[in-house]
Amino acid sequence: MRALRGAREQVGIVLFSARNTGADRIAGLNLGADHYLGKGCDLDELAAVLASLVRRLGLDRPALQAAEPEWVLEAGPRRLRVPGAPAVPLSQQDLLVLRCLMERPGAGISRRQIVEALGADYLDYDQRRLDTQMRRLRRRVQEISGQALPVKTLRNSGCCFYSRAQVRA
Repeated sequence: MRALRGAREQVGIVLFSARNTGADRIAGLNLGADHYLGKGCDLDELAAVLASLVRRLGLDRPALQAAEPEWVLEAGPRRLRVPGAPAVPLSQQDLLVLRCLMERPGAGISRRQIVEALGADYLDYDQRRLDTQMRRLRRRVQEISGQALPVKTLRNSGCCFYSRAQVRA
């Protein structure tokens, strides 16, 4: 931390440690950490700390966000336009799943919401079918475009499309 601070680098430093006494936290902050979090910290606290660093470092500027390429889902021709790569043709099921995810980029979409977007009853739906469909969709996008589909699986919850997205009719 001293070397980073001494080099005048504009970085955010979050110190994670199992040592969580008041003296340890003070020592870590005095060494140059922006934040000191103890082992087993609350994930909401971690998210708030990281958001604070993003604001302090000026990484939340709209110009930076606009520079990120946009993924476009075209419902009419059933294809996914991948930034800087060929379009990926989609099945009807893939289209419904991606529409559900891409209409709210950055938001966690529950498995129930995805299954209901497919027009199925959540209680009767075999969850392995959804896992298989997501695996095939990721593989197809990777094979055709050479890029990873920006969908993160949220543990015991659902999925999140984590890139800029647009859905066209």
